[in-house]
Amino acid sequence: MIDEKVLARNAVKLDTIKEFLEKLSFETMLVEKSAGVPYDTLFTTIDRTKDQKDIVSIGFSFIPLPSEYIDSLDLLQQIVFLDCDITNDNKSSVLKLINVINLKMTIGSYIIIDNRKVALKYVYLLPSLKSVDEENFKEAIMLYVYMYDLFQSSIIQVANGEKSLSSALKEI
Repeated sequence: MIDEKVLARNAVKLDTIKEFLEKLSFETMLVEKSAGVPYDTLFTTIDRTKDQKDIVSIGFSFIPLPSEYIDSLDLLQQIVFLDCDITNDNKSSVLKLINVINLKMTIGSYIIIDNRKVALKYVYLLPSLKSVDEENFKEAIMLYVYMYDLFQSSIIQVANGEKSLSSALKEI
């Protein structure tokens, strides 16, 4: 059972993260827990081209932990989905590619969700009794986005059949 105190603490930290992102001029939207959303989730969009052609939408949510087992840490999950669908024809190639890429990742890992979607996921450990450090958070976000930028086009091209696995492996 998840303690209400843990949920309240996570909500406060999510609000703090929202403020940090807004200071960086990122748009944010908070989606509260519902039947389709297991946890309160903060979404932000990062438009790196300023022309709406290269937008990354990142979801942030705290994964609540039972306080009787772990009381000193909070887990903040960040996830972004890539704009591709995996088919049975390309699934093996995409799996091989993300396995190689994951060995090169500084933070986070690419995963396959529901056998058809690729996402970059990172779980950030935070001390439960301390507030979120703005500078550390900002640096982690920038590194996370860099990991996305570095590999996402190769994954999407292999998933869409635009590039062979061997070509993608040579480029990374």
